[in-house]
Amino acid sequence: MTAVSVVVPVYNVEQYLEECIESVITQDYEDIELLLIDDGSTDGSGIICDKAADKDARVRVFHRKNAGVSDARNFGMKRVRGQFALFVDADDTLHSSAISASMETLASSELKADCLVFTYWLTDETGEHRYADFEARSFPQEGMVIGGQALEALLMDRIQNYIWRVVFAVSIWKSNNIAFPVGQIYEDVSVLYRILLGSRNVFFMDQRLYNYRQRSGSYMHRPSVCNVLQCRNAFIRRSHDVRTQIPGLFSLCRAQIYKAHYRVAVYMLRHGMARNQQEIDLLRESTNALKSEKFRGDILSIFSLKQKLTVLLLRYCPLNVLLWAIRLMHRRARLG
Repeated sequence: MTAVSVVVPVYNVEQYLEECIESVITQDYEDIELLLIDDGSTDGSGIICDKAADKDARVRVFHRKNAGVSDARNFGMKRVRGQFALFVDADDTLHSSAISASMETLASSELKADCLVFTYWLTDETGEHRYADFEARSFPQEGMVIGGQALEALLMDRIQNYIWRVVFAVSIWKSNNIAFPVGQIYEDVSVLYRILLGSRNVFFMDQRLYNYRQRSGSYMHRPSVCNVLQCRNAFIRRSHDVRTQIPGLFSLCRAQIYKAHYRVAVYMLRHGMARNQQEIDLLRESTNALKSEKFRGDILSIFSLKQKLTVLLLRYCPLNVLLWAIRLMHRRARLG
């Protein structure tokens, strides 16, 4: 059996794909397979995949009709041969020793961990300029915890919801019938917590082993009511599921539901989303949700000081003043 399966969904990323593939097949850990799931690409991505397979027998390519990144990942997970799995996005790259560092830790007889969480670099579109990730101050102390404690760290926002930042036993995926929700964005929110929940022991490794490319044109960065609602609903669904399975995390789940409304309001303000009645109604719904719940105790625990001050502003600032601020920002942006 192969040790590690790396699953890469591919769709129209010819500009970045060769760099991504190279970062995987040149790992200093050789017992891997690379599954490239060409999800109906219309550019040269499919050809790049085939060339990689011709050069390296560890590369397996699957060409299929476009069905989205979630379905492509599910497709890949049904075909992995490895004991452990790792997802990589086709416009990102791995550190040269990402897999060896992870497997060395997982293979330790003392730890018996079946899941490992690492940190990452943020890069610009060129991949040249690297920045510390969002978790520089919040990432848990390096070491092993049980799955429930890892889940608690996730709910406390000490780690971000990125599926590519975990190496996990394939048995976790299969025994818990895990799958990405097809047709939804923010799919990582719906899956990462289930992997942590299904793990016996999780090792937090404070090493930046992944380069996460920030692309302005990506679907996730396009402001729309549909995207905002899917983000909110993903966090709310996760919270409902977790508190049903682990009643002891009820307070954190309640705080996460509150923060889901906060995320909507802040995102809309940041992107000037008050252009029509639908956007205004959603902003009103979100700010009303923030006002209806007492902002104290367990809810406060997952907000930074800056976020707490923003919540107070959203709770006590009239909606018409927020709308005026958004329009003023738009006007200044147009004037340059």
